[in-house]
Amino acid sequence: MKSILKGLLLSLTLGLSLGLLTACDQTAPDEAKSEYRVKNEKYVEDIAADTSYKKLAFELSPYAIYYKVIEGLPEGAEPERPLQNSQVEYKYTIKLISGEVLETDEIVKSWIYHQEGNGRPESIIRGMQLALQHMSVGETWEVVIPWQLGYGAYTYGGSSRSSIPAFSTLIFKVTLLSIPTL
Repeated sequence: MKSILKGLLLSLTLGLSLGLLTACDQTAPDEAKSEYRVKNEKYVEDIAADTSYKKLAFELSPYAIYYKVIEGLPEGAEPERPLQNSQVEYKYTIKLISGEVLETDEIVKSWIYHQEGNGRPESIIRGMQLALQHMSVGETWEVVIPWQLGYGAYTYGGSSRSSIPAFSTLIFKVTLLSIPTL
């Protein structure tokens, strides 16, 4: 009887120990995500305080993007800006706050705004929608997009493209190339 109780006690102790170790392993990624999120939010706060950046915000949204013009229009050039329902062609490089470049010199032709069922297969993250509507053809901007206006709380990408971690602030260097007419 004693040996049975000892065996049960040993099994119970081992089970609890393994359960605690497993629980610790499961919380580690959550802690890392939380730390990563805080670091990314701090970066955006620092950019917001930097007077070399301008702020653009969506109506009825607490979040904003920040940008600075790297290359503006030539003196006297007439600005040509897309509308929300425009198709645009643009070139971009994207990196994380660590400086890791995820994609470079990608040229994209896409609709600015995508709504389910409107027949437009591509969509642009909300932060880029806002930036592109304020750019003129020929301009190059550096755009800082907080995670809430980027890919949010989900990891994006994988196999054929670089993975963008959840809660990532995205830094784009973007040039608006054209507004094609259909």
